[in-house]
Amino acid sequence: ASIKEKTAALSRYIQTDQQSSAEKLWQPIHNHLTTRIEQNVPTMTTSVRNHQPWINSKLKKISRCKHRTWEKAKSTDSMNEWERYTAIKKETRRANRQCYQQYVSHLIKEDSSNNHWRLIKNRRNDTSGVSPLKRNGLTFSDSKMKADILNYQ
Repeated sequence: ASIKEKTAALSRYIQTDQQSSAEKLWQPIHNHLTTRIEQNVPTMTTSVRNHQPWINSKLKKISRCKHRTWEKAKSTDSMNEWERYTAIKKETRRANRQCYQQYVSHLIKEDSSNNHWRLIKNRRNDTSGVSPLKRNGLTFSDSKMKADILNYQ
């Protein structure tokens, strides 16, 4: 039977049984909803495809090992585990940087100019924040001095 038919049968049962209390009527509704959810709602989780193109299976494996080590260090709070975690964390960073450098060098070696411009566009950093300020004819670019200038306005 389909979901529609089973829901209609439940509705007919509730409409005909008007002598029962709300608690007794709630139980079939609850059972119906939970079985429909278990049978018809997909439970598979998917991963997000928003990732860096240089990450490969080796790097993912090291990253998972780092995460497991962090969980173990956090749960045991052992100094040895924290030292092991920091060592694996350094290894993960080094491997990530190495894979990224290989990816960039591969892009540069290719003859496509699109790759060059795509790399330049992604590496560009627009500065944000307060530009250098002038006070008494002097230009200040130090963050503390800019904050002082703005505070004294």
